Amino acid sequence: MRTMQEALEEAERYKDRCEALAALSLQATGKLEQARAQEEERARAAEEEEAAEAAAEAAAEAAEEAAAAAERLRMEERAAALTLTMQTAALTMQTAALQLQEVQAQLGVAAPTAPQEALCLVCMDAPKQHVMVPCMHVCACEACAQRLLDVTRSCPVCREPIERTARVFF
Repeated sequence: MRTMQEALEEAERYKDRCEALAALSLQATGKLEQARAQEEERARAAEEEEAAEAAAEAAAEAAEEAAAAAERLRMEERAAALTLTMQTAALTMQTAALQLQEVQAQLGVAAPTAPQEALCLVCMDAPKQHVMVPCMHVCACEACAQRLLDVTRSCPVCREPIERTARVFF
């Protein structure tokens, strides 16, 4: 009977070991599930961080585009204002030239006149004396050439950028 007793004791120990292993297995499974949940949480957080970075980059790009558009609008408004100023100045100069001609006519003084094609294209009063570089259009008097160079920086004939002007001697 002793062998039976020993077999029962051994079976009891085996049963205790199995129960301990089952408990350890349950514990390990719980820790594994917890680790998987933590890994999923980290992955989710990384995705959220990447999405936040992408949104920040998109917002920065949008802000840069808005700033560039605002700057372009300011420049266009300034160009329009300068064009209006030049047109107003040209009209004022034309009006003054007509008034001068009227006064000279009343005084009986003949004003020296140049042929129409030899007059400045801006003020239409003084003779053309300056060439626009690099387009080489001879189209402005000295005063208007300086204003074109300082204000619009474009040729009144072709609208090309003016690098400089030069006096032309005929």
